[in-house]
Formats: sequence, C-alpha cells, structure tokens
Amino acid sequence: MKARINNLFYITLLISFIILLIPGHYKMAVYTPNLLGYFWLFICLPIAAITFLWSSILDIKQKNWRMMIIRSLILIITLGISIGVWFQRASG
Repeated sequence: MKARINNLFYITLLISFIILLIPGHYKMAVYTPNLLGYFWLFICLPIAAITFLWSSILDIKQKNWRMMIIRSLILIITLGISIGVWFQRASG
C-alpha cells in the first residue's frame, strides 16, 4: 500500500510538472482553462498534495524520516524549478 501511494505521488508530480512546461495557450480556453487545464487543477495537483500528506503521515507513524525528507526535497526542488520556469516565462 505504501509503495502504491509513493508511486502515485511521483507520477502525479511528474505529470503536473510536464503540464506546467506546456505553453499556456494549450491549457487555456478563452476565459477559463480547457480540459487539460482542468485536469491539472482538479486532478493532478490535489492527488499530488493528498498523496504527499498521506505518505508523510505514514512515515511519521513508522518513524521513517529518511524517506520523508527525500520526498519533501523532491517536492521542494520541483516547486522551485516550476516557479523559476514561471518567472522566466513571465519576464521574457
């Protein structure tokens, strides 16, 4: 069960990052997100957040601090790269 949760987290995090790299005009309709944008907002991001929290709670219960730190660092690095890409696209 724990391995499935971790795999789901890493898969949704990777999909979210890949969708973020896709240019905005492919994710937006006229005034609202299109289907790809809605998929990213309502499926990928919440599943990644829920599985991150769920895995972290299980790691705290099992006192598996190493895996929790690795997962947190991967999330922080992915967020940092995403924010960097976002700022780079906004400035140029």
